[in-house]
Amino acid sequence: KTRPKSVAKMDSKQKRGGGNRGYVLLLHNDDINKKDYVVNVLTSVVPNLDSAKALEIMEEAHSEGKAPVRKCDEPEARELCAKLRENGLTATVEPNMNE
Repeated sequence: KTRPKSVAKMDSKQKRGGGNRGYVLLLHNDDINKKDYVVNVLTSVVPNLDSAKALEIMEEAHSEGKAPVRKCDEPEARELCAKLRENGLTATVEPNMNE
């Protein structure tokens, strides 16, 4: 695969994960992408996500079928979802029912 496309710069409030966390970005398991590629895309696209946490997310998606990547406001969740999809990952955005 090619090098992942990174997300556009976000303001400092978004980088801290501040603001409304009414939505959750979910990563879904797929049988196409290699695990190291998924981790690389996650760390390239999602601000402030380190490789250890990306590995946990990827493993949970692999074993459970899907995993939460980030809780944030809807515009940020949709932007990140689009970037993950541009890089060939399967992702969705859902209302965060836990808050």
